[in-house]
Amino acid sequence: MAASNYPGPNSGKQAVFTFPYGMPADFIYGGNIASGSTSLDIWTPGTGNKFRLMGFTLSISGGATQGTAGDLQIFLKDGTATIPGCSWYTYVGTSAVSFDTVLVPTILLCGGYLSSATNNILSLNLGSALTGGHVNITVFGLEEVG
Repeated sequence: MAASNYPGPNSGKQAVFTFPYGMPADFIYGGNIASGSTSLDIWTPGTGNKFRLMGFTLSISGGATQGTAGDLQIFLKDGTATIPGCSWYTYVGTSAVSFDTVLVPTILLCGGYLSSATNNILSLNLGSALTGGHVNITVFGLEEVG
């Protein structure tokens, strides 16, 4: 059997996760997309910089409703392009439910997602506007010189 550097459950050691680009320096509560809106700018990097998205968490309020019940697309954009792997569908009805739902628990993007161009804005987007409730997001990462 090959030796492993992974500390097993009974080794008495702790597994340590490190980010290849350093620890996230920016933790941004992006706020929420309220009813009637389909887009929310989350992170506007400084002039000449790019954002490196290293993780996020996403939730939808129990009061979220749509005019027509069905799947609601929720996605992140880098400027005008959808970020690969950052698009989800969830069912939202015409009546509110009594609990909030965490759609995406904290996701860690090991190397992070580096924005495709300087000055691009990271945004949260919906496929259609809610008639009630909201979608929340918190992101973390780094800003890098473009």
